[in-house]
Amino acid sequence: MLMSASFKNIAIFAGGMDRCGKVMHAVERYQSEIGTWKTLPSLIKPWKLSSGVFTDGKFYVIGGIGSHDTNALTCGEEYDVDAQKWT
Repeated sequence: MLMSASFKNIAIFAGGMDRCGKVMHAVERYQSEIGTWKTLPSLIKPWKLSSGVFTDGKFYVIGGIGSHDTNALTCGEEYDVDAQKWT
C-alpha cells in the first residue's frame, strides 16, 4: 500500500510496493486542474503501509514499515512542497 494525501489541486502519492513486493521510495504528484503527473524527489528510505498528511505546506509520511523492517516504524519524513526537498 502506498501513502497519499491531497491539498487544494494537488495530490501526492509515495512509497508502497511494486508487483513483486519490493518496497518503493518513488513519489509522484498529480495536479487535478491540468491533469498532469510529475515525478518528485524520492523518499529518503522506502516505506509501505504508512500514512500521508498535508499540513502547513508540507507533506508528511508517518509510521508504516521500511524495506527490511518487520516492526512498525515510529518515525517519519517531511517533504517541503516549495523547496521540493525531503527531510
